[in-house]
Amino acid sequence: MASYLLRRLLVTFPTLLGVSVLVFLSLHLAPGDPALVMLGPKATATSLEALRTELGLDRPLHVQYLRWIGGVVSGDWGRSIQLRAGVLPLVWERFQATLILAVVAMIVAVGIGIALGVASAVVAGSLLDRTAITTTLIGYSLPPFFLGIVLQVVLGLRMGWFPVTGMYPAGGGDFGDLLTHLVLPAVTLAAGIGALLARMTRATMLEVLRQDYVRTAQAKGLTRRVVVLQHAFRNALIPILTIVGLQTGYVLGGAVLVEQVFSWPGIGTLAINAILARDFPLVQGVTLMVAGTYVFTNLLTDVAYTLVDPRISYQ
Repeated sequence: MASYLLRRLLVTFPTLLGVSVLVFLSLHLAPGDPALVMLGPKATATSLEALRTELGLDRPLHVQYLRWIGGVVSGDWGRSIQLRAGVLPLVWERFQATLILAVVAMIVAVGIGIALGVASAVVAGSLLDRTAITTTLIGYSLPPFFLGIVLQVVLGLRMGWFPVTGMYPAGGGDFGDLLTHLVLPAVTLAAGIGALLARMTRATMLEVLRQDYVRTAQAKGLTRRVVVLQHAFRNALIPILTIVGLQTGYVLGGAVLVEQVFSWPGIGTLAINAILARDFPLVQGVTLMVAGTYVFTNLLTDVAYTLVDPRISYQ
């Protein structure tokens, strides 16, 4: 296991390096002038040239990239062109907000999705099973921005049960305020993932429940609960873990629409604003953070395989 982890960590660096090159080139080769965006259309040629020199935009692309990636390695991710602040503190502050939302959403999605999938498989063909299939199909089909708006209108504005925007009330708040603000965006983000997990869990459990060792366990007189949870569910966990790992990476990097709908101050909102302003250093910082998190999540998923199924070895 130790040698496998070392190999995976060594592969991580060229992966992130390749991502940084692609992002850097896609941003710098796209049309538009960051200096013109910052100074406006009435800026003089002299002021534009001075700002390009200050930002290093007048240098060759490879020089700009080497200068930037060297700073990243040393902990200096550059300065935001638009916000005039360090990129790393900005990205880290927003990433924490996205991480809170993502963790809560995944807890809701995994808890409800897996429980619904297992129950649906155990009573396949029943009213519960048919209801679960219909519900998960609707949950997976609804666009997050549409579901978020519906929840805002119904549960937030009409019922008044939950706040509809922000992470805290105006002027700040405590942990309880954070939890109430989390409900709607977390449910919106968890709906599609939970539906996917429920359908995957149901399909995998149905396949496992037909295996000979499950029938043998039943023939030995073991209770239905023991057969389902200790024999069938454990052997169905590998594909479920795969989906959980992939969806965790998606939640961290793909919660942009949900953050926009609920004005959640996360990394997705920061990325959109940075792209619109052509803030190269900030976009690059956001992309590196998301890519690094996604790679790390996949590594944890692979490690979890060995904990669930000891037969798996990475020697």
